[in-house]
Amino acid sequence: MRSGSSLVDENRNKITYSQFGDYLEVNNPQAYDYFDKGKTQKTLGYTFFALGTVSAAGGLIAEVIDPSSVTNLSVAIALLGCGVVLDIVAIPLLVKGSRNISKSVNVYNQSVIEKKGATSEFRLNAKGNGLSLSYSF
Repeated sequence: MRSGSSLVDENRNKITYSQFGDYLEVNNPQAYDYFDKGKTQKTLGYTFFALGTVSAAGGLIAEVIDPSSVTNLSVAIALLGCGVVLDIVAIPLLVKGSRNISKSVNVYNQSVIEKKGATSEFRLNAKGNGLSLSYSF
């Protein structure tokens, strides 16, 4: 179950992503598949983002700060270009990874609701001289 930006268990105690992953691996394989895929995508996205930022910074430093240290200006431009491309590739990976982790939480929550047999009920009640509307879930 997700509460705001952190994961919580049924007693509203905060749990880590690794604890949630361990629990899903045993109890809900479908949700674990989404969780594992999302975790892999986020790790890859952060790696690409770090490599891209370092590469772009290195190319920018070599080109702007000390152009005499670079014997071939195209090397600095290539570093800068590769860094920008890696950063751009990292963004969709991070977004997709977050969505897959959220999807795993939703799949798990849905399975818990189905196990408990939770139902929702919508009522329109007429009593005396008034109407009341109630929704139970």
